[in-house]
Amino acid sequence: MDSPQKQPVSDNEARRLAKTTVRLFRSPLKVVGIRGFDEPVTIADAIRLGGILLGALNVANGRDWLKEKNREFVTKIAEYIYQPEAMEEFLYVRIKERAESENEILEAISQVEEQMAGPGAIRRFIKKAMAEAMPKARRGRPTEFNPASDPDRFLSLSSQLAAACGQFLGLQVQFPRKSSREIIDFIKPENPNAAEILRKREGYIALTMNDSDFQLLKTQETKARRLADAIAGKELFDWSVTYAVQRGGEFRRSKGIESEE
Repeated sequence: MDSPQKQPVSDNEARRLAKTTVRLFRSPLKVVGIRGFDEPVTIADAIRLGGILLGALNVANGRDWLKEKNREFVTKIAEYIYQPEAMEEFLYVRIKERAESENEILEAISQVEEQMAGPGAIRRFIKKAMAEAMPKARRGRPTEFNPASDPDRFLSLSSQLAAACGQFLGLQVQFPRKSSREIIDFIKPENPNAAEILRKREGYIALTMNDSDFQLLKTQETKARRLADAIAGKELFDWSVTYAVQRGGEFRRSKGIESEE
């Protein structure tokens, strides 16, 4: 299977993106609760700031290639924060080598700039960032659920998603430098309906795959089913990962479908 195709980035566009990113990285974005910029960073500061970063580093444990890539990137950003020209060159090279998605960079820049504009911007920005980065609390039994028909709806959607999830996981292994969005776009012509749901739930895919139970699964088939159950539960009933997987197992057992895990 060929790699998802990308259009080359021009030198001017790559340089512009690098400069804009450096400006954002070096902006004094004050975090809610921080004492000030003239004191050392504390554990409390790291808790406020580090949801996505620390989560990504932690999940990389046990996967040497991912651990090394994350370590290299974080180390370079930290090292070059006082060297804007060196940081710009580092980012420029990554963009030119297509290690990053141009559209995702532009989208992230727009989101940050939008959140930082107007009164109350800082608090709004941090609240949104933390809400997206932190795992949600486990949900209880849903209030709107029809036991006569909804188990079949769940299993049907999960089955439809399982093939796309398996393809998604396989392509991630083959092309570890591709973004989730690029992989989803790549599989869309073959399974457009499932791919559209995957794209809609892209953040939920990452949350599911970062779950420690998911990482303990041994085969791609069981991982694909777990991911499909999680997405089906979220799509239909707004369930948490754990609850969706639990109910999926219950539904299959009630219908005499053997678990593959």
